[in-house]
Amino acid sequence: MQLVPFFARNLQQRIQSAPDILIFTSPSAVTFFVQHASLRDLSKLFAVPVVAMGPGTALQCEQAGFKSIHYPQKPPINSAAVLALPLLKNCRNQTIYLIKGQGGSDLIYRKLKRDGANIANIRVYQRVLNEPTPDLSNEVSFGEKIDLVVCTSIDGLRAFYSQTKDYQNYFTPDTSITCLSPKMHRFCQDKNLATLSIDSASNNSLVRAIGHFFKF
Repeated sequence: MQLVPFFARNLQQRIQSAPDILIFTSPSAVTFFVQHASLRDLSKLFAVPVVAMGPGTALQCEQAGFKSIHYPQKPPINSAAVLALPLLKNCRNQTIYLIKGQGGSDLIYRKLKRDGANIANIRVYQRVLNEPTPDLSNEVSFGEKIDLVVCTSIDGLRAFYSQTKDYQNYFTPDTSITCLSPKMHRFCQDKNLATLSIDSASNNSLVRAIGHFFKF
């Protein structure tokens, strides 16, 4: 799985005037947006209030140069937590750019649209599967079994599952999959796979979850 640019249609035209709020759904959304926008466009956007999906995205926003950054401070960190931020409580008639990858959840878009915001989806990257390996077990030595699979997206989980043709030789009833979203939980439920819920894809959340799982 890799991320590649997805050049939003008329991106330069759409950001000629600064919105009231920018929403970034991932660190990659920040990275690709900054790459696509010209320096002139960015200079007028840095003062716009920014909503970040979580601490990792907030850090990427700060490093890019954005000044006013709002994000959920406590778990669970998800779309509902973002929508609960005070900045998004009264968005009627406000212009909002939702910066994201191709696909993904549209919960934030639909909710703010219903609330009367002038919101636009701006997709700046897409996920592309690498060339599939005939058998992932030839690439990675699993040993006797898999205890834990760390996946940070539904696309990554699907890719791993589809490319591991001999997964039944390594997965056990106790094998757990890290899950960040309802889609990931549903996928695992359909495949009868155990799950390990995590709050976000940040390094800290992953380390805590893995440490708790292995009790170290």
